[in-house]
Amino acid sequence: MKTLLSKKMITKLTLELQALGYGILIFLIIADETLDIPHNVFGAPATPINWIEAILESSYLVLIASFSLVSTYLFIKRIKFLEGFISICAGCKGIMEKGECISLEQYMAEHSEAQLSHGLCPKCAEKYFGESPRSGDTPPRLDRKAYRLDVPKCPEK
Repeated sequence: MKTLLSKKMITKLTLELQALGYGILIFLIIADETLDIPHNVFGAPATPINWIEAILESSYLVLIASFSLVSTYLFIKRIKFLEGFISICAGCKGIMEKGECISLEQYMAEHSEAQLSHGLCPKCAEKYFGESPRSGDTPPRLDRKAYRLDVPKCPEK
C-alpha cells in the first residue's frame, strides 16, 4: 500500500510548515512594532516604534527557529532510519548488517536506546523447563550467568 506522500515529501512539508510558522511569528513581531497593534486594536496607550527591540526579538526567534528546525530534521532522519528495512537471518534470527550477522541485542544496543529484557514465552518455558506459567503470571526470566540457551550462530564466511 503506497502512502499519499513519500517520506521525503513529509520531511520537506514538515520543515516548510515549521519555517512558515516561525516566519509568521517574526512578521507579527515587526508588525506589532510598526503598526502598534495593542494601541490600534485594544485601545492600549500608544508606544513609539522601537526598531532595536523588534530586531532583537526577531533575532532571538531566528535562533530558536534554527535550533528547532535542525532538531526536527535530525529527529525525522532518526525515525526514518528506525523505520527502515532490517534483514534477518532465517536460521539464527541474527540481523545482517554490512555483510555481518550480529545478534538482535547487539543491533538494538548500537541503533537505539531501547532497553531489552529477556524472558520466556509460555511455549518456551514449557519446552525448556517443563512448566507453563499460570495465566497472569509473568514469564520466567533467565539469568544469563546461571543458564544459557544454545542458539545456532550464523555460519562464518
